[in-house]
Amino acid sequence: MKKNRRIIYGCIVTILVMIILVSLFVGSPAENDSKGYSESTKNLEYIYVPSGAYKYTGDIEIGKEVKIPKGGVVPNIVAHFQSFTYEDARRLATELFSMKIVEIYNTSNSYDVKGVNASLSLRKSGYKVFYDRNDDTIEKVPVEMSDEDVIEIANSYLERFNELLPRNVEIKPHDVVAGRTLYGEGNENGVTYTKVVRYECHYQGIPVGLILEVEIDAQGNLADFETMPVNVENSGTARIVDFTEVVSWMKEQLPVPVEPEKISRVKVTDVQFLYIPVPLDGGKLVPVYMVSIHIDTEGGGAVNYTLEIGGIQK
Repeated sequence: MKKNRRIIYGCIVTILVMIILVSLFVGSPAENDSKGYSESTKNLEYIYVPSGAYKYTGDIEIGKEVKIPKGGVVPNIVAHFQSFTYEDARRLATELFSMKIVEIYNTSNSYDVKGVNASLSLRKSGYKVFYDRNDDTIEKVPVEMSDEDVIEIANSYLERFNELLPRNVEIKPHDVVAGRTLYGEGNENGVTYTKVVRYECHYQGIPVGLILEVEIDAQGNLADFETMPVNVENSGTARIVDFTEVVSWMKEQLPVPVEPEKISRVKVTDVQFLYIPVPLDGGKLVPVYMVSIHIDTEGGGAVNYTLEIGGIQK
């Protein structure tokens, strides 16, 4: 049985990855192209361009409800990673997660602990910690607790795992989503037998795309825990490009999931300024604009997706 997880995010929704419908992007690939642009926009790039995306050049509407981020001086946020040792893996598994260890595998990038009823993986760089309880130990009954109760229980686990939380950031619950779901005869809608609390992290009011999630079962027991135990600090200031300049750049090279000739309207529905790790599997924090886009197509169709634009630091 496979676990039905909704990620991506990290401590902020979607962050790391709110690029959806990737598998639907077919056709001639769009590519980043900064040639011929002003000094302030020449370094702009899409953090990830799905293979096969079409390249749209044309008008982009900005929704009236969108708050346009202004460029200027912002804190230059950096993340310091704590490294883990073999003994750390043993200690955390036994003392913090109460695991009965079967074996500890020392790979090139991580320490992977196999337990009797669970597993624990620690990236040696300190970038990520992931605890996962074996699915066959979880009772397949619906989680009937309210979201408020689920969050209260998840918060108690954060207190327990305090040494593994991101440091120097404000942490607060973002949402509660379905976790593992059992499908079968007589339950076409599925039985959701775990719920996941996703947290968001902020540094001086700026969202930081760090993953922090707690999953619990119907009895409130821990099903899994994922965190990025980094220390976030301010290393000075940075100057970023105004989003109005970014829009002008986007109009010349926007990756879209449908053929451009079938598009009747492209609209920006939301823009957020935040820091995310790049590369996404454990890199330095970089400032980006996360842009939510709505496309109307001929015949009344519509597509919503999100792109992250980097290179916004002047």
